[in-house]
Amino acid sequence: RPLTTLSGAAAVSLAVYVVGAAFLPVFTTDAKAPSQFDLGSCFPLARGFEFALGMATCLAWRRWVRPAELSTALWTAVEAVAIVGALLWLFLCVPPLVRGADGALFVWLRACGSCGVFAVLIAALAAGRGRFGRALSFRPLVALGGASFAFYMTHMIVMRALRFHFGWGPGAISALTLSLALAFLLHIAVETPLRERL
Repeated sequence: RPLTTLSGAAAVSLAVYVVGAAFLPVFTTDAKAPSQFDLGSCFPLARGFEFALGMATCLAWRRWVRPAELSTALWTAVEAVAIVGALLWLFLCVPPLVRGADGALFVWLRACGSCGVFAVLIAALAAGRGRFGRALSFRPLVALGGASFAFYMTHMIVMRALRFHFGWGPGAISALTLSLALAFLLHIAVETPLRERL
């Protein structure tokens, strides 16, 4: 029941933002004190709508997008519209929206205000039947996609560890290289075998 799930997740997320706005500052310099930004960025219930939207997008893709009988040219046009729409949103709409917002709306826009645009973009490209989608099926890109969750889980740890031990010296290239190496190691040695067992 995607609409019921989406509505419920949206209500819970909204409740978290409302409660946060009532009791917490937007930001805080005290590392031990929570803020609205911490709540919106890290608290799972605040991000539940995005999670439900991802599941609903997958369901919609399976039911309606993937079975659609379109020519390669038409699929390419659909993909192009989704890509251009996402770029316009990110570069023209998001900056003034974030600058003009405050409180809970600011926190929501910063944390997940683009989730709907990305849901459309993913649904348009996932079938891989247009030229843009086919370009993304290039094997190194697929491998990066496979290791993306492990990369997400390791990159912040790597950046903070490098900064702690070496200061700002090593820089972004070292952090990226080490994070990618760890991500592929975890993906191959942990994630893939456990997924097969499950």
